[in-house]
Amino acid sequence: MASGGPHPDIASMVERLEAARSRGAKWIVSRIGDDGQPVGADRVNTYYRVPWALQITGHVAPAAAAMAWIERHALTSEGDLRPGAAQKNWSYPAEWTNGSASYPLSNLAYGAWLLERYDTAGAIMQTLASDFQDPASGGGYIERPECRSTGRQDILCTAQIGLTALLTGRREMAEAAFGWFERLWALQPKLPNRLYLSTIGPDLAVDPPKGKEFGYWLDIDKPRQAFFNPGLGAAFMGRYAMATGSTSAVEIGRGLLDVARRAHESKYDYNDTVHVGKFAWGAGVMMDVEPDESHLADAMRLGQWFLDCQLEDGRWNPTKFLVPEPGDTDALWKTGEHILLMTILDMALAAWPRGTFGN
Repeated sequence: MASGGPHPDIASMVERLEAARSRGAKWIVSRIGDDGQPVGADRVNTYYRVPWALQITGHVAPAAAAMAWIERHALTSEGDLRPGAAQKNWSYPAEWTNGSASYPLSNLAYGAWLLERYDTAGAIMQTLASDFQDPASGGGYIERPECRSTGRQDILCTAQIGLTALLTGRREMAEAAFGWFERLWALQPKLPNRLYLSTIGPDLAVDPPKGKEFGYWLDIDKPRQAFFNPGLGAAFMGRYAMATGSTSAVEIGRGLLDVARRAHESKYDYNDTVHVGKFAWGAGVMMDVEPDESHLADAMRLGQWFLDCQLEDGRWNPTKFLVPEPGDTDALWKTGEHILLMTILDMALAAWPRGTFGN
């Protein structure tokens, strides 16, 4: 545990992360049209984090303009993504229909809430509750209702639904998502070497179609794994623990971070890895929960990782493993994500070591 007093390198890291966030936000702003349309939005949806990322960096006017464009052109009155471009994400093997279907909606609801567009956020949350969260398990479906062939639910969708539910006051949705995580964690048969990432019905999903193992498990001794999953799961566990006092959530969060920490060292190769940045989300949140030196060490290393992989013009590109020739629409997705992840680190590092109420 922390012994008190600031880490000697924290102030420098916070300052450099602030500068990098600012450069990234300016790059995003330069890709927003006069009418609020994000670059490439007429073809694909890689803009789902733009309102969130711009609002938390103080660019409230372009954030609001982008949100208004999204409300006019990408969302239905019920708070769902419109068919067509809003449901397309060609940078991935799957569109926002049969893979991670709720994920862009959860991110848009988060951004809308931060912009105080409570009507938009509320409509999206109602759609998530009715169509994208299993009422029995609390898990987030990876498929849209009209495309639901497996009923599989995974860490990515469930954690983001849970985080957004906490922000928007949908306590019942957050509790249901936490219940799914408790069951997922209890079912794990191969920890600490393999983390299964999803369920089908009451059981772990352990039998992927040939060649689709990436979405089903993370092997810690192999490269090119879905390294983002345990970090995002830990982020939700930490925030849920802060909201409810759940000690079980803290324990699961620690376990998920341990998986992320012990995973193959290639996770730090930003030219050939898969979104290790969410490890920073989990580490930053868990720093807020408990001032553990291991969380601090993770946060500092990941902070440097963000700095090292930023391009000169301020953008970040996705890994070449998934997107060999990234364009502006791909960079829009990744730059928005990195801004919000660095913000989590910034807040946690600036508050280190976080105190407790009454002391």
